[in-house]
Amino acid sequence: FLLANHGQITVGKSLKDAFDLAIQVEDLAKMYIQANQLGPPNNLSFAQMEMVRKQFEELNYGKT
Repeated sequence: FLLANHGQITVGKSLKDAFDLAIQVEDLAKMYIQANQLGPPNNLSFAQMEMVRKQFEELNYGKT
């Protein structure tokens, strides 16, 4: 979750899982900021994101 004027809250099955997710969100935010410095990035549509999510799920990405 992102809270306006506060930051993020992450949850997980364990404290480590929640912390790992927080680090991922932070890394993605840094990448987004860097991409914006080159010009507005081309964001994926919701349909494209769903397609990517399904591909990751089929590959068991991040579940090892």
